[in-house]
Amino acid sequence: METQLRVAIRDSVNQDSRKPFYWGGLKGYQQLEGVAEGLHQVAGTSGENEFLQRLIRQVDRTLAQNQTLAAELEETHGWLCKVATCLRYPPTSYSEVEWQKLNSQPVAHDMEDLLKQLRQATENKSILSRFCNALSKRLERLWPRVLHCYDISGLPRIIYNSKAFSIISVVTSAGSVDVIHQRTPQLWPIPGLVHG
Repeated sequence: METQLRVAIRDSVNQDSRKPFYWGGLKGYQQLEGVAEGLHQVAGTSGENEFLQRLIRQVDRTLAQNQTLAAELEETHGWLCKVATCLRYPPTSYSEVEWQKLNSQPVAHDMEDLLKQLRQATENKSILSRFCNALSKRLERLWPRVLHCYDISGLPRIIYNSKAFSIISVVTSAGSVDVIHQRTPQLWPIPGLVHG
């Protein structure tokens, strides 16, 4: 059982990120929450040993220390998904009829509304604020070119896809939310827990 616990914790701490939607730090935290839940179930049913007790304390402490950060990352990820929806990304999520009716006006209107809501939500939230700033800067630079694509009849969906993706991916990688891709910190040292 100790080997399985070591592997589960090592996997949660070493989650890779695949920008823009898969955030390793957030996924790792969520996986570590599952590990903690399992540890508490095992701890209540079996003869507890010293290793298990130390492990439970360390995992619980790590989760508690990173709870606020994880909550803000999760909220920021939710906003990223809203931006993607606003940009109609991915285009395959929409029927051909919906896609043919689409033009730049509803997209622009939806994005303006979303940005207003996002700016209001950023108070006292550093990660979300950096995300909002990066999105605003990216839109300032690219918005006219991206928006124009929604008015070209018959333009292949792959073009929409690449334009929307260019906004979304740069927002998450331009230093605005670097913490998203960091591994879950402060789990170590637990003597003998992970060996490579």
